[in-house]
Amino acid sequence: MALTPCKDCGRQISTSAETCPGCGRQIGDLPWFNLIVVLVVVLWVSWLIWWPAD
Repeated sequence: MALTPCKDCGRQISTSAETCPGCGRQIGDLPWFNLIVVLVVVLWVSWLIWWPAD
């Protein structure tokens, strides 16, 4: 079992933990959220660049 520090409280937690037992921070699901946000921004910028101007 590998341990890593919590990004909020610094407590050592298991890398397989879903939440930090010290502060309750959710662990692991945020990268998917960040990926979705980046994808939406890239698609929006692409649409602005390539959409024909009237």
